[in-house]
Parts: sequence; structure tokens; C-alpha cells
Amino acid sequence: MPKKDSKYKPEDILLTTRDNEYNPFTEYDEWRDFDIDAYAEDHPAYCTEAYCMRVLGLRNPLDYSSDAIAEELMNVFEEIITINNEMGLDIYQIITREGERLDHVPPELLYEPHKSYEPPGGRGPSEAPTP
Repeated sequence: MPKKDSKYKPEDILLTTRDNEYNPFTEYDEWRDFDIDAYAEDHPAYCTEAYCMRVLGLRNPLDYSSDAIAEELMNVFEEIITINNEMGLDIYQIITREGERLDHVPPELLYEPHKSYEPPGGRGPSEAPTP
């Protein structure tokens, strides 16, 4: 849960690109068309949703509740922004439901990473028994 003094909630925050003028909360179809347009002359196909899911997938979200996924997505968004900024790309930013644009996820929405999924018995893929 966000801190009590936060004006933001995870469900009101999404990742977007700086050059996408559409709000995915209110103009999703237009936002997505811009985001995945591989034939645009003025920008690449970003595929922001797929990018987020790939980064989230690295954290093994198999047994997350929907609240835990929302929390973890805040960390994913910040990781994507930070990595791209460190590479000098400055492509991504946060957009709120109201259309406010932020350079980073509000710090009060960042969480400790959740533990990776462990199957019953505590064995991960590298610990599978050998025949």
C-alpha cells in the first residue's frame, strides 16, 4: 500500500514514452497504436507493455496477488526509466491517470522486491533432482 501521505496509488500510474502524447488511461487505443507502430518515420516501435512484462517476468511473478504485481510494477517502471537514462536515452516517463507526467515513480510507491516464486518443496529449476 502507498504511504498515507501519497497523492498517488499504483493503479493510477503507468509507464509511457516522452514522445507519446496520448494518455493510456483515457486514450488507450491511440496510445498503443503510437507505441507499437513499427512503420512510423519519427519514432521506433517501443512496445512498452511487452517491455514491462519481460522485465516483470524476470522476477517470476507466478504466485503474485494482483496487489503484489501492482507493487512490483512500480519497481519495474523505475528500473526501466533508470536503465534507459543511464544509457543516455531518456525515453520513458511516468504518466498518471489525470495526465500528469513525472520523470520517476514517486518514491513512496517503490517497494522492497518480492521474493521469487519457489515451487512446493523449495526446489528451483537448478535444483531439480538428477535421474
